[in-house]
Amino acid sequence: MLQDQGWIIKVYGFNVNSSRVKENGELGIPINYDNIKAVISDMFSAGIDTSSSITDWAMVSEDAYSNSPSAKS
Repeated sequence: MLQDQGWIIKVYGFNVNSSRVKENGELGIPINYDNIKAVISDMFSAGIDTSSSITDWAMVSEDAYSNSPSAKS
């Protein structure tokens, strides 16, 4: 299980077992490896969705502009 979680620690420099967490008992938010994975997944999917939306918009606007009367003159 620790091998699965190692990439999270490497990417974010975050360790749930840090001394600050041990002293205080909690961070103030419920955080575990499943929540971190969910946030990372959401960030990647948001980036992909944004790129595809921009590409769709660009293709539609190019098509609309090329078929307009002002573009033909």
